[in-house]
Amino acid sequence: DSVLPVGGVQLRMAAAQKAGAKRVIICEGQEFEIGKSGEIINIVEYGEKLGLKVESASNLNNLAEKVLGLGLVPISSN
Repeated sequence: DSVLPVGGVQLRMAAAQKAGAKRVIICEGQEFEIGKSGEIINIVEYGEKLGLKVESASNLNNLAEKVLGLGLVPISSN
């Protein structure tokens, strides 16, 4: 039930903004990315400059709460 980091968050945010998105959800702990020139980029600030609300999710349940407004119920293995 983990949410794992992805690469190219800057490009994905720019594409989301271009497509009309107002909010993006990133993996918790992935607030920074290394740019093409080796500089450290604050992803939250970058998204806000694009006019996006940037949120983070730590697991699938947290993601479902943010996206769908509801929590997931764990499935029992019994």
